[in-house]
Amino acid sequence: MALGLSDEATLRAAYDQVTANAATAGSATPDGVLVERMAEGLAEVVLGIKRSETFGPVLMLGLGGIWVELLQDTSLRLCPITEGEARAMLTGLRGAALLTGRRGRPPCDLDAIAEAAASLSRLAIVRPDILELDLNPVLALDAGAVAIDARVALGALEAT
Repeated sequence: MALGLSDEATLRAAYDQVTANAATAGSATPDGVLVERMAEGLAEVVLGIKRSETFGPVLMLGLGGIWVELLQDTSLRLCPITEGEARAMLTGLRGAALLTGRRGRPPCDLDAIAEAAASLSRLAIVRPDILELDLNPVLALDAGAVAIDARVALGALEAT
């Protein structure tokens, strides 16, 4: 992965490095790369679902990126949830002020994050084969939200 590529020369150098690393790692398609516009957000959030044998699918929402481990500022709810419930989860975080705009910073689009959280919770209901799904970070923008990285674990819960 390469970030902050500002011109064609650095893009070409990054391409050469990424494809060389892929070839060294044994990639079947070492020349296949995806180039995306670099996104910058106002804040980072985490969205995730985990399937519990006892409770079924559970949604996690919180401050994301490096803040997940450092601040451990998350909220959990049983799936499915509504957008209103997701918004309440967001505003109930200890770090909610990072999302609502303070000290001259614009507020994040809480409705977009709430919509994504509610949609993810509904996905957990209709796809029982999703054991875990993490979106981290999700960049919170002034208009919208963009998931930057995702991890999904599929399977079936083991009977005990």
